[in-house]
Amino acid sequence: EQVLHHLYDGQPSLNVAAYAKHSMPVLRADAHLTVIDAANKGYMKWRANPIQRGNPDYDQQRSSLEDGLESWCHRLLDMNFEDPMIRKRVLQILVLMSTSALDKRPQFMLKVLEHILMTWPAPQPEHRAFNEAIKD
Repeated sequence: EQVLHHLYDGQPSLNVAAYAKHSMPVLRADAHLTVIDAANKGYMKWRANPIQRGNPDYDQQRSSLEDGLESWCHRLLDMNFEDPMIRKRVLQILVLMSTSALDKRPQFMLKVLEHILMTWPAPQPEHRAFNEAIKD
């Protein structure tokens, strides 16, 4: 989470006129979100494991883990990413979480959908590369 707050430390801030899809902040965000993606896959394997399901603490552990994931996702929803490629990657993670680890929490799914619809960036016709990234 801290990494996502400090993506532009030591880097120039987002410049729409000179936008590049593969800037260092985009690559840094992608690397860290890839770790989250892998953690989600591991969690889903744990959740599906019949041996784990037989554990008497399974439901409590699952609930606790999902509470933590949902809390982290809500903090991610509260962050503002101007770069469309970073925004896209964050939204991919949020949608993944809402359809996998947090699939039993429909309110969270609706919150992610609302966030996507309400925060869609406005195109800037004079900046072609930036507009292409928004379309992606």
